Amino acid sequence: IKSFRDHHVDPEEMTRGDFVSVNADNFFVCLPVVIPVALWLDVERHFHLAAFLLVLVGFVIVTNEAHKWTHMPTVPRGLRWLQRHHVILQPENHRMHHTAPYDSNYCITSGVLNPLLERIGFWPRLLHVLRRSP
Repeated sequence: IKSFRDHHVDPEEMTRGDFVSVNADNFFVCLPVVIPVALWLDVERHFHLAAFLLVLVGFVIVTNEAHKWTHMPTVPRGLRWLQRHHVILQPENHRMHHTAPYDSNYCITSGVLNPLLERIGFWPRLLHVLRRSP
């Protein structure tokens, strides 16, 4: 979490890291799901569940990479196309997260849920609950 929090002090810092340094934390967070699935899930019987988990874990692992691309001054043409078409987070959308009071637009993979979560007041409520927790 520290590296993610530190990027608010220097948003471009994450653009200087390689794939492993940017995404390793998310990979380790996924291990409690990946290890039991790899050891015990019968993929032939539960193919749809296996496919869902594979895609989910894949997106979680590379979410910081998509976030990194929003902080880069230029990205390859294919990535820019994905950004323009809201498949991955747009720099313009993410910039709002780095603007005071720093309390919105927390979705860093595609940003597609940001408008809904803002409309229902999800983040302020979550922050309120977390601040009240012991």
